Amino acid sequence: TEVVEWQNIPFNKQIEKLLNTTILITPCGGISMIIPMLPHGAHAIVMDYYATQEQYGFKRGQSASMEGAFLNHFPHVRKHYYQVYGSQDYEFDFPGAKDTRNDASVIVNTTRLQLLIDTALEDMQP
Repeated sequence: TEVVEWQNIPFNKQIEKLLNTTILITPCGGISMIIPMLPHGAHAIVMDYYATQEQYGFKRGQSASMEGAFLNHFPHVRKHYYQVYGSQDYEFDFPGAKDTRNDASVIVNTTRLQLLIDTALEDMQP
């Protein structure tokens, strides 16, 4: 298990790390665009966001994925989505923020995350 600060690693080392990754846990948004670089059979756990307004095909109150449709084009990686069910699952990044898509951080429940990790590990068994 390793927390990677991508901005501190040269690009060639980033690719090397990705090619050796079996399970990637990532927030949604720009950073998750590295998922297509993962090797065949890898798993990605992507954090959703809570939709507070109807947009991008999601209804208010749904757990929403920023790039789920895009990631469907990369079947060599199995995607799992950490769903966000309500205000208990996120925190706004600054006072007065209202946009949960761009201005909130997911509060990760480690028990729920472990279930997704276990699912990925079970799927990797021969």
